[in-house]
Amino acid sequence: MKPIPALLLALTLASAIPASAIDWPEHYAPVAGTLSPDGRLAIIAGNYADVPADNKDHSEDSTYLADVTAHKVIGEIKGGNFYSPHNHLFLSTYWAADDSWCVATYDERWNFFNLSLLKLGGGYKQIELGATIDKACKKIADTYLAVHVHWISGTRLEILAIGTDNPQQRETIKTQRVIFRGAYDIAAEKWLSSKARAAKDKEADTLEAGLADSVPNEEETPEIKRTRLDQHMNEVYKGLRALLPPKRFEALQKEQREWLAGPGKDATNPVLASRNKVLDDLLWSL
Repeated sequence: MKPIPALLLALTLASAIPASAIDWPEHYAPVAGTLSPDGRLAIIAGNYADVPADNKDHSEDSTYLADVTAHKVIGEIKGGNFYSPHNHLFLSTYWAADDSWCVATYDERWNFFNLSLLKLGGGYKQIELGATIDKACKKIADTYLAVHVHWISGTRLEILAIGTDNPQQRETIKTQRVIFRGAYDIAAEKWLSSKARAAKDKEADTLEAGLADSVPNEEETPEIKRTRLDQHMNEVYKGLRALLPPKRFEALQKEQREWLAGPGKDATNPVLASRNKVLDDLLWSL
């Protein structure tokens, strides 16, 4: 079966996603960093930066998936409360290259409170994934969780959560750490695996640093992008140094040096991004 051309797939998805009956809410705008790869879709939320303070409580404000080019709401994201400006609410998305799905992660200071898969092929559908992660981790320890999402190919979504019950790192508190690893089949809409275990500080901290998102700013210059990609590669490499068995890391070190002497010497941003993906995939496979 021949693959569907990207343009045809995009047009097919566009026609298959009916807008909901929800009107575009007042004071709502796309959340920075949530645009789909083609810039057509995004999550919208209340933006009250230019609205006079009126003592209104925005803590329960909903968010919506929207077609920002057509200025139409596609559907509400239940449990995804967010508004700006706010110092302790964070929202990020992980998009499929063809815009057929995205994962939205909502965090409040040290802990995520909603993780949802938003499927768009054949209509809008929200699948909440966070409860499975939270339940598995609470069997080990009651911790604050940072969630990371990764996709390699096919319909398998990899999810890793790292938890601590001492987010402020107070020395007088004995810290418990938890690591959750899971795999979710997007097409079948089911967990393939989901397991949490206790972890030591070094392992958890190393994974956390290596998995820190390398999120592009929609207005970043090529120079800023290069710096971001280079920093992310260095963090992942340090994580692999700490977590790989010595002989496996020696092989990676040789490979990395050869890459730096070859394409890495004058690496363009696409070359850096490609190398980042190789190292990211290796870190996620551990």
